[in-house]
Amino acid sequence: LSQYEKDTSSLHVSALKFLKNLNLPYTHPHCDDRNTNFINYDYASIPYDEGSYYAEVEEEEDDGLLKSVITLCYQVFPALLAMGELWLRLFAFMIVPCALGYLLYCEMSSLDEKKYVFQKKEKLVCMIGLISSLVVSTDALYVLQFERMNTFLGFLLMSVLSIRSYMRFLKTKFALRNTLQNSYVCFLFPLIVWGCFTSYLSLHNSMDLSIFRYVMNKELDNPFHDNSWVKKNIPSYEIDRGYGLDIPKAKAGFYYNSNNSKIQSIVQNWDSEGREYDSIATPYLVTGDAKTGIPFLVNKIPDFEYDARVWVNSEVDEEANALDIFFPENGIHRQDMPVYLILHGLNGGSDEDYIRDFIYRRRQAGSTCIVMIARGLMGTPVVGWNVFHGARISDVNGAAKAVKKAMPRKQVLAGAGYSMGAIVLGNYVARSGSKCYLDVATVVSGGLKMTEQLSVYRSMRLWQPMLAQELRNTVLGQFKRRYKERLTKWEFDKFMRSVHISSIDRYAVVAYNKFEDLTHYYSEMSAMHYIENVKIPLLVVHALDDPLITVRTLGIPEEVVNSGDGNVLMLITKSGGHVGFPIHNNPVAHQWKWMSDQVSDFTHSYTKV
Repeated sequence: LSQYEKDTSSLHVSALKFLKNLNLPYTHPHCDDRNTNFINYDYASIPYDEGSYYAEVEEEEDDGLLKSVITLCYQVFPALLAMGELWLRLFAFMIVPCALGYLLYCEMSSLDEKKYVFQKKEKLVCMIGLISSLVVSTDALYVLQFERMNTFLGFLLMSVLSIRSYMRFLKTKFALRNTLQNSYVCFLFPLIVWGCFTSYLSLHNSMDLSIFRYVMNKELDNPFHDNSWVKKNIPSYEIDRGYGLDIPKAKAGFYYNSNNSKIQSIVQNWDSEGREYDSIATPYLVTGDAKTGIPFLVNKIPDFEYDARVWVNSEVDEEANALDIFFPENGIHRQDMPVYLILHGLNGGSDEDYIRDFIYRRRQAGSTCIVMIARGLMGTPVVGWNVFHGARISDVNGAAKAVKKAMPRKQVLAGAGYSMGAIVLGNYVARSGSKCYLDVATVVSGGLKMTEQLSVYRSMRLWQPMLAQELRNTVLGQFKRRYKERLTKWEFDKFMRSVHISSIDRYAVVAYNKFEDLTHYYSEMSAMHYIENVKIPLLVVHALDDPLITVRTLGIPEEVVNSGDGNVLMLITKSGGHVGFPIHNNPVAHQWKWMSDQVSDFTHSYTKV
């Protein structure tokens, strides 16, 4: 739309030449010059929404007060509970050593019976310490970091000290009352017994008692049954059930095919110290939860705007995607530096902080960066029925083709994808094969086999409720009437009350876009089925403790990197979280440097080859 057009007359002549070579319009292709009147398209059947730029909205039907309140509760309370549990798990690691220290101090003080006086707060410390140690011993990310036996021994030590505290309590005047009614007995011993039982199960992964797992399988229409799309069409295809703590089987490391001479040369030109993360990871951000959330809370990127926004027409329908272009800091578009085509996350755009961090660093280095805005995000219009979904790769192909045509033959066009953008980019590189318009690509915190997300129950419980609410607000802000038109009333109500991304995918995305079921949609979103077709160097960066997208989506690294021509490389770190990767004691000073550097270092190693 014309309001997004920027004055480009002051740009450097090299930048203007690049824009001229792109030959893409500054206004949406369906706008008549600078007006917002769309032309050459039948819009009569498209139900537009309030807040869009071309809408006249009818009055909303009244669903009734009770139904609205119930829907609101579904949307608000799960997200609040998930946030509360995340903070509890974050602080559990700090509480355990404090509680152990205090109880050991009390134990030592009790050696002098004449001076020792039992404090009521000792009971509270026991209770909080036991809960926290139980969380640490049964949480997959803590167990991944500290090993199963170590976390269990921590819980065992807390249990012993708590029992010792109870024995000291029996000697005090407070114990004269009926001890069976005392909070010590009612709370302490059942918690210890339950903790030992659950810790045993977590140590052996022998069975699973999760009610949440049962509820989610029912909610998602049991994606593991034999009648699912993936079972009918790919009988040999297996989806991990994610039993127990779901500890990754893959090992941290750098995987590549040494028999591929080009890949071998790229690796030789890539500084191995720059690939090392775990030795420089922020030490006090222990789990993937902390390494994911804290950077978004504390990192601040300098403000800057795109230099130009152009629109590229879709090759398969009447839509157009916005390309936000950022020229180097000095304004000079250099033909000897790589151009980066960047794909952002699920609810993001060119204003996402980690995207801006990468752009900021590449602009300083002299590269031009182009962010492809997913359909409908950042307020961009979708004029027809085909709104965004994660299995569509034609938009990336159109953008890459347009940019590549505007570049000299020897200049490198590098793809960079993050989170959902990484999933789409990896899928594009694999499915397009030799027709890929990119020269090299890096995907960060994405996935290659997305059906594995159907059994990532920890992510569904702790992270997806917050993301689901944001995604729903994005969808409802511009496409609500379109979804109401295509979905049944039951599907739309379930969509409005969906607590998890997977639920939204089932009730809204699958139904709206006519996929057969979730396994069909997630299979179409997966690069793994075509991974042997990858014809350009593709780097996959992922952390074992990613709390949103399980490392299981990468398959078996040794097999993936040796598939096809061996053009896939995998850099898997033990820690790092989801598009987080904070480094050193003061992560704010470095922002997302490590993550951004992997994309640029890999790309520059390719240019040397």
